[in-house]
Formats: sequence, structure tokens, C-alpha cells
Amino acid sequence: MAQCQGRRLAINWQSQRVKAKLKEIIFYLVFGGLTTLVNIAAFWLGTNWLHWYYLVANLVAWVLSVWFAFETNRRWVFTGSVAQKESTSIQLCRFFLARGVSLVIDMGCMIGLVQGIRTSDLTAKLVTQVIVVILNYLLSVHFVFGASPKQSSQEERSRSDAQNDRDHHPMSK
Repeated sequence: MAQCQGRRLAINWQSQRVKAKLKEIIFYLVFGGLTTLVNIAAFWLGTNWLHWYYLVANLVAWVLSVWFAFETNRRWVFTGSVAQKESTSIQLCRFFLARGVSLVIDMGCMIGLVQGIRTSDLTAKLVTQVIVVILNYLLSVHFVFGASPKQSSQEERSRSDAQNDRDHHPMSK
């Protein structure tokens, strides 16, 4: 009986983990979409209304969208234990560092598409955003808001110890 309850607990725990991950992905897509809109709108305003050079508009759009993304990701998307325990300044530094990587890729793609292939700057921006959104999610999950390797191994050990306790409990035999 106790072994059956242990299995139910393990299945329930896995189900909760899947639900939490699904919620995280859905929230990331919603706020990532809003971040992309902030980025594209700022870029469009910079190039069309203010007549900035497209790379200047891209940089300003990046700064505005990264700040928006940090606030929304920290508050609503990655609400797990690391996001709550780490200091905001550490996460902000890691976030801007990760987004700096995606900025280099963003700028490289923009230059390649606009100057190399001769697409319009707005078309290049839209194409580039698909690449950047995927990259930013992966960096956020694994580098900025995700569990550190030390924390992950401690959590895994705790779960393993709890499972061993249930498996070897006198009442489970």
C-alpha cells in the first residue's frame, strides 16, 4: 500500500513539474511576444519617425525590450526558487550578459539581411526576432533564471533520498 502511495506521489510530482514547465513556456511566449512587439515598435519608430540609421534604432529597441523582458520574466515567467532567492542585481547582470550575446547575433543577422541580401530593414527585423526569441528563452532557462548546477544536484539528491526512504520504509513491504 505504501509503495502504491509512493508511486502516486512520484506521478503527482512529475505531473506538477510538467504543468509548471508548460505554464512557464506559455507565459514566456506571451511576454516574449509582448517583448518582441516592444522591440519592433521601438525599431519602427526609430527608423520611420525619427529617421535613425537602422542599427542605431535596433540598439535602442534592444535596450527598451531587454528592460521590459527582464521585468516581466522575473515577475511572471520564471517564478521558481532561483528567481526568488537570487538577488535582483545578480540576475540583472546575468540577464544583460545573456541578452548581449543575443544582441551580437541580432546585429549580425540585421547586417547580413539588410546589407548582404538586401531585404528591407523591417523584414530583417521580423526574421531576426524569431532567432532571438528562441535563443533568449534558452539562455534565460539555463543561464539567468534556471537553477545553478550546484542547486540542481542538491535538489536531485533530495528527491532521490526521499524516494529511497519511501522504497525502504518498513510499511512499504
